[in-house]
Amino acid sequence: MVEFRDINGAVLSTASNQSTGIVTFTAPAGTHSFQIADAGGDQNGFAIDNLQFSAQSGGALRISIPTKDAEFELNQQNQTRSEDISFTAAGSAATGTVNWTAELEYDTSTPRSMPGLTSTFTTNGTATHKLYYQSRGGRLKVAASTSAAQACPVEYVYILGSQIPNDTITTRLVSLYTGGPTPRLYTGIATQESNYHQFTQSTKYGHAGLWPTESYDGGSHVGLMQVATSGSTITGSQGVFNAWSWIENTASADTLFREKMRIAARLYLRMRTAAPGIRELTGVELESMAITLYGPGAASGLENQYYRAVNTGGSWNWVVNTQNNPTGVNYTNEVRSKIQ
Repeated sequence: MVEFRDINGAVLSTASNQSTGIVTFTAPAGTHSFQIADAGGDQNGFAIDNLQFSAQSGGALRISIPTKDAEFELNQQNQTRSEDISFTAAGSAATGTVNWTAELEYDTSTPRSMPGLTSTFTTNGTATHKLYYQSRGGRLKVAASTSAAQACPVEYVYILGSQIPNDTITTRLVSLYTGGPTPRLYTGIATQESNYHQFTQSTKYGHAGLWPTESYDGGSHVGLMQVATSGSTITGSQGVFNAWSWIENTASADTLFREKMRIAARLYLRMRTAAPGIRELTGVELESMAITLYGPGAASGLENQYYRAVNTGGSWNWVVNTQNNPTGVNYTNEVRSKIQ
């Protein structure tokens, strides 16, 4: 005969025989650690010593849905909203009101304390509750409890990005930049910045999947157009939205580029004032100044822009400023070469 006893000596098994050992056993609710011991009666002997393991009774409260490590994609509403996520409790302890907490967290590889989102809700017994996430993703910590039991373990599931068709991206980018000298300019910026990817296959929180495309420094800029995730221009959850919604990302980029156009225009007027008689820049040339200000070569000062005014033999002319800003010039030229 073999008996299961918990660490307090209580017998947990109630049915056994000599040929097969324990057939069934019943444990009170909860998780128990116990040992297997020979209680005698088998002529062939029994040779297990100090084997310890845990067993959880079916009566304990547990999270039935979602399952551990489940993935949910942002594949609704132009790839900006997650599919519906169901939450269901199970076990005989799942009676009455079940209290749920769902904590969504996301931060860049170099932490920037990006705001999370906590949702609380209740279900009745084993009833199902559904929710979804708009313009958000990351790791979701799911916990459930009743007045008498806490579900164990807490489950982690993941809200991930999805592939966005290139044609869909192009249509959006062209529609944003209307009236500019180069109608498809934003396609060049997106190709240069992210290779046309809002999300990239990578690993975060130990989980591989489609996570927001981060800048080389661990995520100061993110997504299709590599817009900021934090800083003085980012308020509330906008950095999170820039990371998880390609619609928000491109809208932020459009706002940013139009501001760069205004800055370029002001710089240009100052440069012309300092260079009497110099010719006017064309719309495309002024646009090139704005592209430089958008990229990693952005710099202050009249001598550090894409164009520089140079006096040769008493006459002012524009030159491409490879001397003072090779990074900005190269970036701008790369963007223009990648316009789709």
